[in-house]
Amino acid sequence: MARYSVDRVLGDRPFAQIGRPSVAERSDDHGVVVVGGSLGALQWQGRDAGAVRRYRIGVFDLVGLRCRALADSRWPVNAVALHPELPLAAVGTGCYDGGYSFEGELLLVDLATGESVPLLEGCREVRSVRWRDARVLEAVLAPYDDYEDDAAHRVGHAVAIACEDWTAARPRMVPPGRQTGPRVPCARPEEGPAAEALLAALCSAHGEEWTPRRQVWAVEVLPDGRTVAVLDGVRAECRLPSGEVQWSLPDPDGGRQLLLAPDRRSAWVTTPRRARWLPGEGWRARPALVERLSLEDGRTLAAVEPAAPAVLAASRDGRLAARDSDHGEKSPRVRLLAPDSGAELDSLGVGRYDLFNHWFDVRDCPELLFLVGGGRHGVAGKEVAALDPERRRMRLLFPLEWDRTRRGHLFGGPGVHLDEDGGGAALVHAGAVHDGAGLLPGNAFVVRRRLPDGEATWVFTADRHVLAVAADPEHVYAGIADGELVVLDRHDGSVRHRGRLTVDGLPVVPLSLAAPGGGRLLVGTTDGRILDGRILDGPLGSE
Repeated sequence: MARYSVDRVLGDRPFAQIGRPSVAERSDDHGVVVVGGSLGALQWQGRDAGAVRRYRIGVFDLVGLRCRALADSRWPVNAVALHPELPLAAVGTGCYDGGYSFEGELLLVDLATGESVPLLEGCREVRSVRWRDARVLEAVLAPYDDYEDDAAHRVGHAVAIACEDWTAARPRMVPPGRQTGPRVPCARPEEGPAAEALLAALCSAHGEEWTPRRQVWAVEVLPDGRTVAVLDGVRAECRLPSGEVQWSLPDPDGGRQLLLAPDRRSAWVTTPRRARWLPGEGWRARPALVERLSLEDGRTLAAVEPAAPAVLAASRDGRLAARDSDHGEKSPRVRLLAPDSGAELDSLGVGRYDLFNHWFDVRDCPELLFLVGGGRHGVAGKEVAALDPERRRMRLLFPLEWDRTRRGHLFGGPGVHLDEDGGGAALVHAGAVHDGAGLLPGNAFVVRRRLPDGEATWVFTADRHVLAVAADPEHVYAGIADGELVVLDRHDGSVRHRGRLTVDGLPVVPLSLAAPGGGRLLVGTTDGRILDGRILDGPLGSE
């Protein structure tokens, strides 16, 4: 068997685990600061990776700023109050669901372990919390909904929760009948500025600079040992073999795709732009910025703004295509682009793009691959197809579904092309089987497909979505949404390693992978760090 050993962590910094903070509460008596934060939206115009919880609660030591405990939250963190005597924190979470209800929960968090227990029965947004004394916790809860209640976004219900022993394993939960107290003015709290100022001050006192980072969407290793990545808030960054940043391009939105040119001296990067509200028209999608960047210094060598939001595909020899990814586009196109300038050479019609269905990011492939389908939304009977640049047409290769008896509706995912290595050329890709009840156990997968007929030669199944795939001459690597790293034998799909990724004993979630060879593996995480490590012989588990 094998194990993954982390040699170093690039982009590490204080408070890395919580992303961008929304609220922070300091206690000198407890020697901690409790921070609620967000890892950011794990979805963009071309892809959905939203299977990972994006909100977090972290407990950090005031001395050294070490993260001692970490907990996930289903909703944004609105308020934190530390118990005046006990090592506990009350944490209020929640938000408006966008159409009717205010959802959230009130949690009691153990400062030593990060374990949390809910204090309210049901689902309720909590806008503020404070300890009246060691026995009584006061909170303001949002109304259940805003139906015929125009003031619902500006007022809340004040409740008081008394408990003689807050250290009990599970304090008695407050039933709905006791959750509707007097209405008091209470708008949703302003997120961010005060928490950011507190974290910046704490970092400064420790000789550090607070630099929020989130979501490494793609990472690559260059032949000279440098590392290139795109991430939330950064169009692209390049690090020297030492790990020091050589250059970085900050951006409010940040890069999502990173496609290296064949000579590894430049790369195409896509930066989606947030939709904007136009009076009388509603929310309107905006084209992505597509740039060819010099990997020497980050200079823009070419730039193009497609007519619609787009997803890029590249072949091993540098051919480039952009597929319209606006779900509302009535006449979507795939546009063949010049490898150097990005100028449009030609285009052809293709079915609609859906970010849940059509993401098919296949690396190191000699052809430009896409998923195409039929029906109203272009998702029925999806097939793997290759764009033939010479004939300017899409060539159907094989159905995405390999099991004819199942006849499943499959979602696409990341993949990699494998050259002939005794088992023949193959395509290894991830995906999931759709079910109306959501993702069922065993319905996520990594599959090796023989080329050119698409026959499945091995299948690995998982209970959570596969977010990233990479390969080297011996292994196929899969990053799972629950934080697992799975290492498979490239030839027969047997599991060589399976374990949760951790940094300093705390979990991280892999969003991107790069396998430059020699057993080395880089993991881009949802919290903005890059793990640089190796696959070693030994017992299962990661270091």
